[in-house]
Amino acid sequence: MVFIFQFSNCKTNNGVKLFGRVARHVDPTSCAIGSIVLYLLYRFHVTKEMDNEEIDFFVNESCFDIKFITEIRLKDMRKSISNSTYYQAIKKACLELGISSAHFVHLGSVLGSCESEINEDSSKTLRFLGN
Repeated sequence: MVFIFQFSNCKTNNGVKLFGRVARHVDPTSCAIGSIVLYLLYRFHVTKEMDNEEIDFFVNESCFDIKFITEIRLKDMRKSISNSTYYQAIKKACLELGISSAHFVHLGSVLGSCESEINEDSSKTLRFLGN
């Protein structure tokens, strides 16, 4: 069972409205939100970026360009992680977990749709979740 929350505010991309969603899994070991929290706590501890007085979450310009996934060793949180670095990390994790895939950069999209097909989710539900 997964709880899904859809936010009423939306963004438009190429004329298509995109709505934000967040899902929290009942099983804490499978919860993406919990994983994100642990990642951010670790990241902020290592980088000390939240000790920076220039970052103010009430002022959009001061934090808008900070990337969620970044290469911590570069010490530039406004620079995106390279596709190559991301690809290699996901590929290594898949190999260690025994997950077979030819798609590593968009692995979540690929595996998410496969799981939905296995669960025989309706196409209406899949279109809703994938915009």
